[in-house]
Amino acid sequence: MSKAKKKDQRIVSILFIGIFCMVGYALCSSPSEEDTRTEEEKLVDNHFSPWDGSHIELTKLIKENLNDPDSYEHLETTYRIQGDTIWVFTNFRSRNGFGGMVREGVTAITDKQTGKVIEWMKQE
Repeated sequence: MSKAKKKDQRIVSILFIGIFCMVGYALCSSPSEEDTRTEEEKLVDNHFSPWDGSHIELTKLIKENLNDPDSYEHLETTYRIQGDTIWVFTNFRSRNGFGGMVREGVTAITDKQTGKVIEWMKQE
């Protein structure tokens, strides 16, 4: 192969690598889901555990009122924003006074700014 062809192949290879790098950079530097969330969503998300989605303050309150706080197992938490409050719905399992595991639910109204529980009740 002639020197000119080898030089042309190197130039094409360098251009290809350059284009590949630019495309990769453009994809990596585009706004992520985190960046596109509203300030309200970011504020509300701070009140929930990134590990299991439980409401941090409500979980503390629930555990304080259980027969066996160490038996608490979070199952699911959902919420609905309503004005300056958040309605939080939590389902969990815990050990009752007889030693059996039972499934329970709690509904709470929390402050949107601080995450503090305003009012809560067990679901019957």
